[in-house]
Amino acid sequence: MKTIKKTIEVPKKRPTRLCSISSTVTSKSFCIICNKQKSKGVTETFRICEYERAQSFIDATKYYLDEVYTRTSTLNTAEDVFANDLHCHKLCINNYLLKYKRQKSADENPNNIKKQYQIQKSFDAIISELNFSENGYALSDIRDRINGLLDSDLFIENRKVKELLIEKYGENICFAYPRDRSKSQMFYSKIIPSESIVETIRSKKAYK
Repeated sequence: MKTIKKTIEVPKKRPTRLCSISSTVTSKSFCIICNKQKSKGVTETFRICEYERAQSFIDATKYYLDEVYTRTSTLNTAEDVFANDLHCHKLCINNYLLKYKRQKSADENPNNIKKQYQIQKSFDAIISELNFSENGYALSDIRDRINGLLDSDLFIENRKVKELLIEKYGENICFAYPRDRSKSQMFYSKIIPSESIVETIRSKKAYK
């Protein structure tokens, strides 16, 4: 008598976007986005468990170069996100990635591409005037000088200046974050001893 074998197909599970963590850890976990344990009354945090979502998070931090980027600057891949066991409030991560998606879409608009060309051209003109190997400069001063070259309906913020600087200098550039939030971030070459010059730089005008 022949034995008939049946193949049973197990339905594939859809990838989980966020994985809840245990309640014993939740109350002690800071959200990587807002850097708080509690956001809008919510203390429950989650781990990012989906590859695509983790990579989008990395891309967003490198795009914004904000405080989230500062806290995660050593992470470069989705695997790094998983390995570092990052926690986030669901609303925080959703809003952060949605904002990034919308901004990237706007950047790809043909009209915005022309604006990006003008910004890059103005940036290159200002940077060529700097003595970067010997002096440090305030991010806001560079921003203002670039804006002075742009059309009246176009301007950039510190975040964009920082992005352009990193693209140009890569690992050879350093940023100093002042405790006083009313003061501008400084940037300078790695060949300059940082601790000894930061306060001196802040006490001088950005351009000589």
